[in-house]
Amino acid sequence: MNEILRADNVSKKFSMGGKTVDALSRVNLSVFSGQYVSIVGPSGAGKSTLLYLLGLIDSASEGQILFKGKVISDLSPRRKARFRGDHIGFVFQSFYLLPELNCLQNVAIPSFIQDPKKFWKRKEIYKKARIMLHKVGLGDRLIHKPAEMSGGEMQRVAICRSLMNGPSIILADEPTGNLDSKNSEVVADLLFSLCREEGKALVLATHNENLARRADKIVKLIDGKIVGS
Repeated sequence: MNEILRADNVSKKFSMGGKTVDALSRVNLSVFSGQYVSIVGPSGAGKSTLLYLLGLIDSASEGQILFKGKVISDLSPRRKARFRGDHIGFVFQSFYLLPELNCLQNVAIPSFIQDPKKFWKRKEIYKKARIMLHKVGLGDRLIHKPAEMSGGEMQRVAICRSLMNGPSIILADEPTGNLDSKNSEVVADLLFSLCREEGKALVLATHNENLARRADKIVKLIDGKIVGS
């Protein structure tokens, strides 16, 4: 397997109450194509912070993020946004679906945001979105809005959305955290199977031990440091 994403001696510091807090300290992590990596640890260990740095949502205080050997953490904000849209898919605990859009539109929107000129290809985009939603058992919910859907259904929509632009890697932050045990298992199965089918790498932060154990590699964070993998 080829290395696709790497955190190289990454640290993140925050100022809090006049003091400096180390959210992450000299973290090194490599993710390879098609690999599943779970990040585990107690609340406040730095799991989400690491995901946000890997996904260029936040910037490191020290160190670099590399994609296929090239530094991406030094890109301008505009180029970071472009890179995220092309190469990284996100799945969050809180779904972040747009309430005014229906299921199909929520899945399709990343393609329109990434390249507004694609509007003339809207039939193709919606066809792809429709196919993906059928794969996750939501073929009969295409025109339903988030308020009309369950938590499990909304997270399935979010997973489809994360894959819409054909990213190289999916970053998932507690994707089953807001779901009951039954829906957690369903959503986890879909996330893993779709990433496998699409050949995507997956980095997943979770408190769910059963979900973590399904990964190829488990990375444990405590107090912002990797203590086991």
